[in-house]
Amino acid sequence: MKTIYIKYNPYKVETEIRIDDELVKENSQLNVKGKRLQEWVEDLPRILVEECNDDEYKIIFHGTVLDFDDVQEVLEEAKLKEDFNGIIFEYEHQKGQEVEDKELKIKKIFEEIQQGPFEELKGEDVKKAFEQAQNQDFPINVVATMSAGKSTLINALLGKKLMPSSQEACTATISEIQDNDEEIFEAQAFDKNGNLYATSNNLDLETMKEWNSNEKISKIEIKGNIPFLDADDTRLILMDTPGPNNSRDKAHQETTMRALSESSKTLVLYILNGTQFAINDDNDLLNRIAESMKVGGKQSKDRFIFVVNKLDSFEELEDENIESTLNNVRKYLEDKGIENPNVYPASAKVALDIREVLKDKRIDNQNSLKPRDRKKVATIEMMIDEEELHLEKYTLSSSNSLRKKIENELENAQYIRENEDESEGMKQLGLIHSGIIPIEEAIKIYTEKYSKTLKIKNIVDTFQKKLESQAYFTKLAEEIAKNKEKRNEFIDKIGIIKKNLSDGDNVKNFKNKIDKISYDKELKEATLSVLYDVQDKMQNYLKTAKGNIDKKEAYDYYNMLKIFAEKMQLEMKLNLEGLLNQYINKSANAILDEYKQRLNTLTSEIGTDNIIIDINPFAMIEGEIPSLEKLNLKEKIRKEKIGEKEHGNKDKRWWKPWTWLDDEYYVEDIYKDVPYYDKLDFAAKFFVPFRKNLISNQQEALDYAKKSSNNVKNAYKEVFNELDCIIKKKIRQLEVCTEQQNNTEKIIENLKRKNEWLKNVSKKVNKILDV
Repeated sequence: MKTIYIKYNPYKVETEIRIDDELVKENSQLNVKGKRLQEWVEDLPRILVEECNDDEYKIIFHGTVLDFDDVQEVLEEAKLKEDFNGIIFEYEHQKGQEVEDKELKIKKIFEEIQQGPFEELKGEDVKKAFEQAQNQDFPINVVATMSAGKSTLINALLGKKLMPSSQEACTATISEIQDNDEEIFEAQAFDKNGNLYATSNNLDLETMKEWNSNEKISKIEIKGNIPFLDADDTRLILMDTPGPNNSRDKAHQETTMRALSESSKTLVLYILNGTQFAINDDNDLLNRIAESMKVGGKQSKDRFIFVVNKLDSFEELEDENIESTLNNVRKYLEDKGIENPNVYPASAKVALDIREVLKDKRIDNQNSLKPRDRKKVATIEMMIDEEELHLEKYTLSSSNSLRKKIENELENAQYIRENEDESEGMKQLGLIHSGIIPIEEAIKIYTEKYSKTLKIKNIVDTFQKKLESQAYFTKLAEEIAKNKEKRNEFIDKIGIIKKNLSDGDNVKNFKNKIDKISYDKELKEATLSVLYDVQDKMQNYLKTAKGNIDKKEAYDYYNMLKIFAEKMQLEMKLNLEGLLNQYINKSANAILDEYKQRLNTLTSEIGTDNIIIDINPFAMIEGEIPSLEKLNLKEKIRKEKIGEKEHGNKDKRWWKPWTWLDDEYYVEDIYKDVPYYDKLDFAAKFFVPFRKNLISNQQEALDYAKKSSNNVKNAYKEVFNELDCIIKKKIRQLEVCTEQQNNTEKIIENLKRKNEWLKNVSKKVNKILDV
């Protein structure tokens, strides 16, 4: 038997793997440095068999419970596969420190820093940095096609009717609901240009209906309570977007497709109608999900939760059999290329009834209820009494943590029903059986596994950089105070740094270097590759254009071509966005490297002979340098409508399809003379202006990249001016140390005490990330 020891730290993203007490070799597939567990764990059984060539394995996993769940799930699945017949996989868990432990330590250390001896670490900038790291938004995109019950599900999660759910008032705007734990919902509505259009200090369903039906409103931002999560714990944002076929703004479709793209790590709730799931679903959405799930390992699978809704409509289900319906959904998704989907059955309507309509009513005595409420209670009782309707048991997720949580919830609800409050117990049982509780638990598990671990890492990094900068400066001041015989050398060294900081030519040369940073050539090649890919798809589409069509069919064919063109245009836009983000980040990193080089030149004239202390200006201010995200650059890619460009052609003819793209196409009935035309010729000529548009888009992307790069450069130039001021201030403080002749012993003692405090706090901070 081979013993495999795996120690995984999700906070540092570090993995140690030993086979029979020996570290895996550099060329092993198990050498997974810098990778999340979820990126490689699904390949673990295959790699073990290939590299160890044994029939029995004992896997000892040291890490968090949720990460162990993933290891356990993969090994249990392997036992069922033919490829591993005769192979034995055993496993055990050595518990690591959980997220809750880290969050508690972080709060204590932050309080200790705020009560410490350094005023520099108590400023608003430190508090702001801590708050930014702690309060990262966690978006959940709720996606659905027509009649899936998306609004009802969101309302069930909120515990109140806020989102319009009737057919005549279905979602036509983007709504962002941010959790702040406040019971009263506040909202702002914006037009297509991002201008504030309306506000509400107490948002209700009627206002939402009114705003949603207002064509001038494009986006609604809401703040209120999302009950199943604590806002101090995770700043959740529910993103409700219109269906692809029900959007008054093309930007809405972009928002949905961007959330589904493989570069995104946001959680997605994709809602299907359990009574007719194969009818209204959008193939493009499902295809994009399938592509996204193929990269990034298990996290890409975890971030898509497929909710099969409306399972309270028992009479509409095939054969009135929930299990067969869910199996059909699973097969339907797998046929779309979505392997092993996380499927969660639900009755959002039952959950909403319990949380909103019946919230303050007793349901153990139906005589006190109105007839319509009795009907709702009858449905709840049916779900409680009939095991087939216990939707939580059909959850097609093998997460051990999720199962345990649901089991505990069921035991608690049953105990309340039998021993404390029958009505309240029935409501809790109804919520669990409705499937809403497993969905909420799945969301919480995802945030803890991926979002919270990253948040903890960001907070610790913020602490470390601030402490390291302060420790370097304090140690330097202590050394200067102690070395009286070297005081004149320090004074000379400080003088050179001050001179270089104020040297106009030095500053000018630095800014010129920043201006010359460019990745235009490689970006142009990358964008051309995206353009060629779209053109290849267009060419393949043309190959299907065969035969003749009459005038009536021409209208339908034109619309089909237009839809295809729009989808290709959107795909190109999203792919270009990804390239541009890479380009801008690369430029930003290059600019920061250039600034580090500049700081190095500040001391380049100083010799090292007989100099005990090296003054490093960069080390003094490293904790002050903002990331690209914190610069708050608001520049965005210009949005453009496709297929509606006016050609200015007054002499339109139906046999000239390249003239059909103007707005008057449908109202002129002048196509009577020639009844047929060649389908391929029609499509080819249709794509003439479309090709020009693609090339134009590619050029606009390049122009935008240059403009964005210049914006980043200018933003960082302002930051560098501020950092230069900070360095000058710190250099002046060091200068004061060289000037102080009296009370040297007292000064040294005070600096030593401060340094010891910094060392102690830094040790605590460094230990936070240990598993």
